[in-house]
Amino acid sequence: MNVFAGTPTVITFGSGEIVPKEEIYEYHLLRLALDATKAEYGEYEIKDLPRGDVPTYSRLRVYAEDNQFENFVYKDSASNEIIEKLRGVEFPVDLGVTGYRIGFVSPDSKRKIAAIESLEELLRLKIIQGRGWLDGEILRKIGFKVVEGGNVKGLFYMAANDRGDIFLIGANELEREWRKNQDVEYLNYDENICIYYPLPKFFFVNKDNKKLAERIEKGLLIAYQSGSVRKLWDEYYGEAVRFAKLSKRKIFRFDNPLIDSLGKDYERFIINPELL
Repeated sequence: MNVFAGTPTVITFGSGEIVPKEEIYEYHLLRLALDATKAEYGEYEIKDLPRGDVPTYSRLRVYAEDNQFENFVYKDSASNEIIEKLRGVEFPVDLGVTGYRIGFVSPDSKRKIAAIESLEELLRLKIIQGRGWLDGEILRKIGFKVVEGGNVKGLFYMAANDRGDIFLIGANELEREWRKNQDVEYLNYDENICIYYPLPKFFFVNKDNKKLAERIEKGLLIAYQSGSVRKLWDEYYGEAVRFAKLSKRKIFRFDNPLIDSLGKDYERFIINPELL
């Protein structure tokens, strides 16, 4: 049955990016899902937020929770709190790649980390993170010491100058940030370890918008099974993730205590480093 028959379904796409939506991976992923379900749900039209509106993720959550825009959808990191307030499409938008955390170090820290063999040794590391970042809370709950900085550029200087042992970022971010921060003297990046904890990013809609969530979920599954999702992912992430050489690293795996209310079904879509 075509539940969206007649005029096209208007869908409002939200993003915290300042670039046009045509340059954003999740916009194209959303289109894959909507295109794959046109036979069942009908045509659609994607609208932007009002011109000039580049909201924070906190504001995007409010838009979704308050139903401020027609069929509003955006991407966000899953957490117990957001899962309670919004309806999530439990498919990892980036195939879970940001859960693979690697990072920047000083020359001394690089040598220290290269010698790590055990979990006990790993947990002695002092992790550098941005103030208020979700990862800082996760890492503390896992058992790491965390030192925070308020300025993003300053985090690279903290790593280079031994204010902590490693500044962790997503595997897909290493190459870009390494090239951007060549001016930071003594900055290195670790090539030996990866700290993994699930950081699924889902499409979220208003809690009551079950039909749109179902359409996106169905479309994502169709696009994933056809290979279209992986093709798009490789276009946006493949080269950067291969730069990180995850398959050559010792990967230490942890649970994410901030999503313990979430089921595990989405994990079947998480990218396997051995296949990159």
